[in-house]
Amino acid sequence: MIVSIDYDARLGNTSYEAGIVSNFEACYTGSTTYQKGRVIAAMKNCVAVISALQEEIEGLKDRLTEHTSQTMAGMEIHFGRLEGQPTAAVISGVGKVNAALCTQLVIDCFAPCAVINPGAAGAIDPTIEVGDIVVSSAACYHDFDTTALGTPPGFIYGMQTSCFPADHSLQLLAAHHARERVGENRTHVGLVVTGDQFIAEAAQRQRIFDTFGASCTEMEGAAIAHVCWKNRIPFVIIRAVSDKADAKATESFGAFLARAMPDLDHITEQTVVGWTDSKQVDRA
Repeated sequence: MIVSIDYDARLGNTSYEAGIVSNFEACYTGSTTYQKGRVIAAMKNCVAVISALQEEIEGLKDRLTEHTSQTMAGMEIHFGRLEGQPTAAVISGVGKVNAALCTQLVIDCFAPCAVINPGAAGAIDPTIEVGDIVVSSAACYHDFDTTALGTPPGFIYGMQTSCFPADHSLQLLAAHHARERVGENRTHVGLVVTGDQFIAEAAQRQRIFDTFGASCTEMEGAAIAHVCWKNRIPFVIIRAVSDKADAKATESFGAFLARAMPDLDHITEQTVVGWTDSKQVDRA
């Protein structure tokens, strides 16, 4: 596929030696080298792991072999292998725009065979407890609202769907490893809802549950799912529940984050390693 893209505009101050990429395949094959850092993009068909926070990806990053890193568009991207599987671990930053920008950049430059989004979340379903794991069946936006025009909550004009289903094989794989790690009763497969809000009020949590029937809420997953769905890339969201999205959420989130990461890292790593080329979607 031949395109003409000014990557200095796309990636902030980082530019390719040629200035303009005329053959987009160069981004995939590793033949193009960045001026800054000279990190070669040789990670085609990697599994991309995208998290908002350093704390959510630190343990996984530390287990990468052949580890190198590069900053692109202000985002820290770590390259390496998990038990031989090429992996890119990326810190997107918080919120939907950061998450979407990061996901599209990773897809454009590295053509990943799958995208996994681990992180923390607040429980929306009252039966889900702090410390439980939620694996996405699908993801949607709880703060996308054109109901004044007569549409349902979360509805996106011009889209075939407003709720983005996770890849079934990835979902099964992640849920299997979650059950092995934390047990059947603490593993949930359900809808993940996303908004540019940290939910910390019981009434707001109840409204989201009544409207969407969601399992948990966070701030990036549906944006990542949206971009993957548009690009036909398999994805799954894996979230450790850090709080109950109520008045104690801010205190619970901070206290829980470090304790939850070993379980989340293990589940994510096993999902990466277990993912094989035979499960890739046909993107032709």
